[in-house]
Amino acid sequence: MVALPSWTVHEWFDSTHRALRRLRSNSVSQWLRRRYDVCIIALLAYIPLLLSAPGKLPADTKLYLYLNPVRLLSDAAFTWDTRQLGGWVPHQNVGYLWPTGPWFAFFEWLNVPDWIAHRLWLGTLLIVAGLGARWLAKILDLPVNSAFIAGVAFQLSPYVLPYISRTSALLLPWALLPWIVGLTLKLIREPKFSTLSIFGLVILSSGGLNATALLMIAPAPVIWLIDAWTSRKISFRRALSLTGLLGLISLVMSAWWAAGLSVQGKFGAAVLSYSEALQSTAATSTSTETLRGLGYWLFYDRNEMTALTSASTPYQNNLLVITVGICLVIAGVIGLFSDQKLKRPLSLMLLVGMVLSVGAYPTDSPSPLWSYFADNPKSAISLALRSSSRAVPLIALAIAIGLGIFVIKATNYLSQRSPRLRQLAIPVVFLFICLNVPALFGGRYIDPAISRPENLPTAWTQAAALLDKRFDEGHTGSVLILPGIESAAYRWGYPVDPILPGITKKPLITRDWLPLGSAPFMDLLYALDDSFQNGTADANSIAPIARLLGADTVMVVNSYQYERFGVQRPERSAELVASAPGLQPIGAFGEPSVNLAEGDDSHDLSDFPPTALPEIALYEVSGATTGARITRNPIVVSADGSGMVDLAAAGLIDGKTSIIASAALDETSLREAVLNAPEVIVTDSNRKRAHHWRGSQEVWGATEGTTALVDSFDAFDNRLPVFPLGVERLETLSISENNSGTSMSATMYGALLSYLPEYRPANANDGNIDTSWAVGWGINPVGQTLTYTSNTDQPMVEQLELIPALFSVDHRFITAVSVSADNSDWTSHTIDTDTQKTIIKLSEPGHSVRVRIDAVSSGNDQLPVGWAEILPADFQHQEVITVPSDATAVVTAATPVSYSFTRLQADEYKPYRLDPEQSINRHFFVDHEDQFTVTGHATSTSDFAASDICRDDLITIDGKFIPVRLSNVGGDQDQTFSFVGCEPVNLKIGHRTLLTAYDTSTHVDRIVLRSVSAQQPEESVVAPLAQSRTTRTTSINSCTSGCWLELNDGWNIGWEGSLAGQTLRDPVASAGGRLLWRLPDTRDGTQFATTWTPQMRMWIGIAITLLGLIASVVILVVPRLRRRPLQPEQSPIRRPITINSRVEAVTYAAVLAALVISPVYGLLAGVIAALAYGFRRTHTVGVALISLGMLFLIAQQIRTGAEPSFGWPSVFRRAHRPVLLGVVLISLSSWMAPQPKPNEHADRTASVSPL
Repeated sequence: MVALPSWTVHEWFDSTHRALRRLRSNSVSQWLRRRYDVCIIALLAYIPLLLSAPGKLPADTKLYLYLNPVRLLSDAAFTWDTRQLGGWVPHQNVGYLWPTGPWFAFFEWLNVPDWIAHRLWLGTLLIVAGLGARWLAKILDLPVNSAFIAGVAFQLSPYVLPYISRTSALLLPWALLPWIVGLTLKLIREPKFSTLSIFGLVILSSGGLNATALLMIAPAPVIWLIDAWTSRKISFRRALSLTGLLGLISLVMSAWWAAGLSVQGKFGAAVLSYSEALQSTAATSTSTETLRGLGYWLFYDRNEMTALTSASTPYQNNLLVITVGICLVIAGVIGLFSDQKLKRPLSLMLLVGMVLSVGAYPTDSPSPLWSYFADNPKSAISLALRSSSRAVPLIALAIAIGLGIFVIKATNYLSQRSPRLRQLAIPVVFLFICLNVPALFGGRYIDPAISRPENLPTAWTQAAALLDKRFDEGHTGSVLILPGIESAAYRWGYPVDPILPGITKKPLITRDWLPLGSAPFMDLLYALDDSFQNGTADANSIAPIARLLGADTVMVVNSYQYERFGVQRPERSAELVASAPGLQPIGAFGEPSVNLAEGDDSHDLSDFPPTALPEIALYEVSGATTGARITRNPIVVSADGSGMVDLAAAGLIDGKTSIIASAALDETSLREAVLNAPEVIVTDSNRKRAHHWRGSQEVWGATEGTTALVDSFDAFDNRLPVFPLGVERLETLSISENNSGTSMSATMYGALLSYLPEYRPANANDGNIDTSWAVGWGINPVGQTLTYTSNTDQPMVEQLELIPALFSVDHRFITAVSVSADNSDWTSHTIDTDTQKTIIKLSEPGHSVRVRIDAVSSGNDQLPVGWAEILPADFQHQEVITVPSDATAVVTAATPVSYSFTRLQADEYKPYRLDPEQSINRHFFVDHEDQFTVTGHATSTSDFAASDICRDDLITIDGKFIPVRLSNVGGDQDQTFSFVGCEPVNLKIGHRTLLTAYDTSTHVDRIVLRSVSAQQPEESVVAPLAQSRTTRTTSINSCTSGCWLELNDGWNIGWEGSLAGQTLRDPVASAGGRLLWRLPDTRDGTQFATTWTPQMRMWIGIAITLLGLIASVVILVVPRLRRRPLQPEQSPIRRPITINSRVEAVTYAAVLAALVISPVYGLLAGVIAALAYGFRRTHTVGVALISLGMLFLIAQQIRTGAEPSFGWPSVFRRAHRPVLLGVVLISLSSWMAPQPKPNEHADRTASVSPL
């Protein structure tokens, strides 16, 4: 049995050896000479990558492609993932089914090191792109040398640099673009079923991980079909039918990932809304940058530590690289217009690529074509198209083919001067192409800023082994990492993605860049983590919230790069978690070491000195349970995630029983829930306020009222829809009011990229000069406006009393303002900076007064300016927060209602921060008379000793002083203590106002009014839960009088529940953010089941694509089908469509430029077209404008010495529109009919207009 295969192998080796001996050396050299271009393209693709950072892996695409690609493949087809975030709808994970997932799984099976598999993957992308452009150039009848230049130019496009180490899978559409265009051309020339099949397979491989990347290159085949029709190579009918056919094939071959995208769009997080705003993505896509193959915002962004794309720096400060790139652009533009047959499609592809990739730049005055997107940046289509720079491959391909043509023209030109010079064109252009990619030589393809060693530190693998052991023992709850970081960045490397899901069986809960899971679940998770980020975390809150989140383990990682994302130093969080009640240490991993950033001078170093800590510490959460929670009468809270964290810190909840959030229920369900609730607790959370996702600190805006707080559009305000039923119900929210019929607003407040609510507009009219409205961090405060508005029944303002805000000894002052009352004309006023108060008499009294900053004194432009007060004392009103009243409005007299209020505070170790609230001012509703105990916590900034003496200077309710007794004093300077009321407080029915003192050395941080009738909630019954990927089943017990059922998964309406086969209503979110159903009276043993219904969409999409794949393979395998052509067409020969008159040229130039640039440039384009038409020199003007615009970039860089930064492209914004106009003129010129020769008249009847 063994002899036969052994003999076969021996014979194969023997025959191969004889063949190699017969192969003469000169035949090898001949083959290399014939295929030198392929060899060079291959060498340029693989060698630089294999030499870049051997043994290192960048944070490319998905960490789990390297840690566990087989598991990633097995998960990819499912649209609900319980491995992370409490259950979530993955964002385009289905795209890993092909080709990235199989690639890395195959090399994992071969046991090839991950870093080599990664370099081979990248090299394959590059060689596919290079050979594709070479093949396309040959189809376009370019000679071999020119095709080689085109291939190398496209392969070495700088476009790949921001993607190649971060999201290389997004390069698939770029790499396959030449093949898509080439196959389209083959269909035009010789349409066959085999070509359609190959086209389908290419589309199948191109867009799985990002729809926008494929969408942005979709115009390419259409452009060449338009050219074929207008050139009369095919009829309009054939062009239309081919377009429809290619579109249908694309839809079928994209159905597998489009189905996943549709599930994510309807049932998943609004990823597009939470990530980059249009203003950010379009801020760098100038015409000069996109022509260079750049323009992607991430290419320019950088933080204080490093550039986010290390390879970007030479393109912004190296004049040689800048000049070489510009020379290639100009040569490519000249070349693409030099070929009479190709100039029309190439220039059209260049124009379309420019218009798409430039997008809404500049967002303050975009082109009319993009004005809708700039004006509606949060619309679905604007969000989908905001990454417009992914159309740059269209430009890069046009320029690459243009360079190939340029080489022909340059060679011919040089050969006329000297036969020796004709050999210079190719090597010179090749050298310039290589010099345009410095990463090619410096090993910078692999970005060191986002790389890591291939092998994880042993601390992680050891921790994962313990977690797996505990999982097998039945501890199947999640691991909660505290504090979280925006992306995984450690001293030993930057894997970006969380590590645990790739190396352990246990699910993971931690914050991420974006709230990708269920909104209520994310709200609770982020609320706990925000308390760490803001330096206000309470150890008492950790275990209860962990239980609510379904976590049975807390993990602390001490090796993170805390300075990279502004996270607090590890000593603070490690000490806090270690002291948390309900947590028991179960393991520490990694040699203890000190984690201190170089040059760190943090203000907390004295209180938390650098300490050697293990890399990972694990804690068990006592009392944590997994399974289905069955609760007969849970407590009801008016709270969001932050309120739940406050309740846990106050000891009002322990996380061992289900809790109902009032805002998650409609009125009928809420009445039913509070009827037998042991307690209803009202908090001052669920505030109406802005939220951004650009970082993990300073993310919350100021509490808003019924009117707008900010008078300008805030593109970064993306609030989490925690309670969909409560979005339009003010009674579910905490809102800001002053009960005076007045409001304060401003064009902005605080910092450019951070929300600083302590500088909100209301602070400029609250009677407290220690608070202020301020603006100016990172932006010019000139032009910012503060507005006071009152109802008509309020007194009119007759004068302003401006008191400037004081920040530091070197702060700036406002030196001039303009004032407008009731929208009257602005009047200018000078501010005397030597006086403490400036009084301005209004020419006409008004109910609305606006104060605009016109000038500020010199000083540090990073420091703010503002007003402590702007109005006389009679108009000043203290801000009060009105808390939710939805639950108190429906309770009965038998239901105990308690209140918990917390003062918003800032991290005391951040010198530029102040507490957003100096005191607790709350307005709340009492439904029925009741007695309350008073407890709370406070902070004192003076020496204070506890005593039995009751103090009545800290708290008032409706003007009545509430005496409290202080205890448990601790600390040296900022002393913290708890207090209790000296006697119960009796509150009658009605609206009540609670105020705490702000003008003493003692600040109340939290106060609880606990109903004396409040009952302790009974613990939930935990039932075993059987689950598959898409189903959950359990047996219901202890529900004979009705109950609430809570499952482990985060809330999502995609889950459909049934009880004994009867479909239930949609689930609601529990206060823990999880699935919750109200069950009717149910006999013990009744089966409950829930199914993830959106999964069917996924299976349908995959089935459609599989059918298309099978059809394509059958066509390619069966010779008769493979060779079968499409139905031939017979079309009369007609002349190509061209522009044949000056009027047409002027009209098309004006309209096109007006649409894609601006109306002014439309007029200018019309004038240029009119003047240049007779000489057929419109393209010359276009090339000149592009050349001048690109040369302006060089001159401006020399003059200004602009440093690499996010704003670098805008330094050259004056060249943006002229360069874009040049592209328009070049494209328009390609449609013009050739100039008639002398004594020859043009036949105007044979051609028609192109539009």
